[in-house]
Amino acid sequence: MTTPKKIEVIYAWIVTERDGSEGIPAQLLGNVWAPLIGADMERVESARNTAALHYAKAAKLPHRLVKFTTMTVLEDYP
Repeated sequence: MTTPKKIEVIYAWIVTERDGSEGIPAQLLGNVWAPLIGADMERVESARNTAALHYAKAAKLPHRLVKFTTMTVLEDYP
């Protein structure tokens, strides 16, 4: 049994659109679109290898890998 982990950081691929706006690209997993984000580098590396680099080349748009470390809880449903 693996030890449960708390999410302390989120990594995300960010794409800069031609108009300067930013977004998070996604990949199709079965019938569901999943954003290219992860809470650990293993998932981020997987996204890099399966979708992020492919999308960046196909779309010809700049991509960045960013790390978010601050969390603000906006709502809590106990």
